[in-house]
Amino acid sequence: PSKYSPYDDEQVHDPQIMLERLDVLVNASDAFSGSIVTCPEAIYERVPPPGLLAENTLLLNRGGSIERGEILHWMDVAEFRKVDFVQQPGEMAIRGGLIDIFPFSGGYPVRIEFFGDEIESIREFEVGTQRSISSLTSCRLVPGMEISGTESNLFPLLEYFDPKKTLLITIDENLVVEKCDILFNTAAKAYEDLISVGQDSIRLPPATKYLPGSELESLISTFCRLVSGSLSPVSPDTFSVGSKPQLSFNSKIALVRGFIIGFAGGGGDTIIL
Repeated sequence: PSKYSPYDDEQVHDPQIMLERLDVLVNASDAFSGSIVTCPEAIYERVPPPGLLAENTLLLNRGGSIERGEILHWMDVAEFRKVDFVQQPGEMAIRGGLIDIFPFSGGYPVRIEFFGDEIESIREFEVGTQRSISSLTSCRLVPGMEISGTESNLFPLLEYFDPKKTLLITIDENLVVEKCDILFNTAAKAYEDLISVGQDSIRLPPATKYLPGSELESLISTFCRLVSGSLSPVSPDTFSVGSKPQLSFNSKIALVRGFIIGFAGGGGDTIIL
């Protein structure tokens, strides 16, 4: 999750968490093939719409040509801060033919060296020593999570994935839905407190920023999923694999042998890896 206290302006954002969340969105919007592990505290937060990050991404290639003014304009729109030396995501520094950029995705800032409008080199470097770490053939610059104009058009994370091509694995699914409802109600209460003191005019209502349990439950139901735990739903379309915890043998080979023989007698196959 990006923060644990909704509508709390005094809470300090952890830039590393924001980087990790953005990396997930970048991968999910770019033909991602892999696994994403999440939790109710993170998934109940809505995110920028699928495809929007790609539309606002700037791809730079070594040997390619681009006017420096175009890069500076992109960083201005993406709300990068101009500093003397970059130290954290969202900062940029300009020195002669060099532009240092600390993107919102990736672990290191990049140094782009120009010869006229041609990109001569792209290097990752260490913030503390300013020494190069690696040479890149290309780099992708993405804006931060708060993309201008999308604040009132946020989407659930699950809408980044095709239900027909994605396997959703849930643990105690009903408990996850219940937890999202608790989190949503907490956000709603915080918003009501703002209304009571007249500070709601600059804030988005909870339904715009967060996902109630009922909506999450509806989205989950569209996916083919593997459910586990005692607090998981059962429907006519559900079948059980009959799994149970592995017995503890404690190096007793005779007990292992007896278990395998008994399992085989019931028509089961044993595979030892």
